[in-house]
Amino acid sequence: LIAGFCACCASAGARAAEAEATLTWLRDGVVATRTLPAASSAAHSSPIGSLWKLYVYAYLAETDAREAPYQCTAAAEISEQQEYCCKAGESVGRDQALARSCGAYFEPERLAISGGAWRSFWQQRMPQIPWLQELSALQPQTQVSVASLLNTLQTFPPLARQAARQALAEVTLSGYGRGALAALGSGPRLKT
Repeated sequence: LIAGFCACCASAGARAAEAEATLTWLRDGVVATRTLPAASSAAHSSPIGSLWKLYVYAYLAETDAREAPYQCTAAAEISEQQEYCCKAGESVGRDQALARSCGAYFEPERLAISGGAWRSFWQQRMPQIPWLQELSALQPQTQVSVASLLNTLQTFPPLARQAARQALAEVTLSGYGRGALAALGSGPRLKT
């Protein structure tokens, strides 16, 4: 499902304003595609899931923030949230945290991101996406329309887009075979 959603974002993100959305996924080495009519895709909502980390990453990249690395605690204290971050006693930086999907790194409280600064940042860049302007909406379970989610990805801030592409360059689809890479293009940049 996540791979399918990412492929949907990759193929439909540039077409969010068009009449239909295309979902693409890989199953048993075969790439499958399904096109959804506009009325169908616009009516659906989806949780933002791990994409909340990408929005915080964008905020940090675009504001040229200089935050401290995230320190992983002792092995006995490793929480579910820092499970993907680093080993006990190690630290992780912004790009590694994005590639590893380290939620603990991107917690707004840890980064001292205020609601007002967040709102101002996103109002300037995406005034048509009110849910993104609310720091409290940065929860994996927050439901938003698929159209607005795709719109955020289509109009992602340019500096943050480039930085995220570089940070995610190490993330590959190694477990899915070469057919998926060919179907997605020569240089997939996916958040999994």
